[in-house]
Amino acid sequence: MVDIKAKVSEVLQQVGLPYGFVCKDEGHKQFIAYNINSNKAYKYFDDEEKITQYKITINIFSVYDFTEIQNKVEKYMQAAGFQKDYYPACIFIENMGIYNQPMYFNYYEEGEY
Repeated sequence: MVDIKAKVSEVLQQVGLPYGFVCKDEGHKQFIAYNINSNKAYKYFDDEEKITQYKITINIFSVYDFTEIQNKVEKYMQAAGFQKDYYPACIFIENMGIYNQPMYFNYYEEGEY
């Protein structure tokens, strides 16, 4: 079984920004926070889950243009086997003075048959 948290962390380390799992970062002008959820599998055999779907949410927080960061995250995530889901519109968090760009990815892990 894959350690999905370690796999995502390994990818985000390549981006070169501070990052963390479900974190709040104060003091950096740019940082990445991520979260992981797993969903029911699509295939069952004899009531056993055969495929696990992980949904990864990555939030880029930046006071600057984050386009280059977004491109790096997408490139590294896809190279590591994650599938791009969708990117909702960026929001500006007024009380923090920072932009938040969410990105969603999927990762599928097949079990043994």
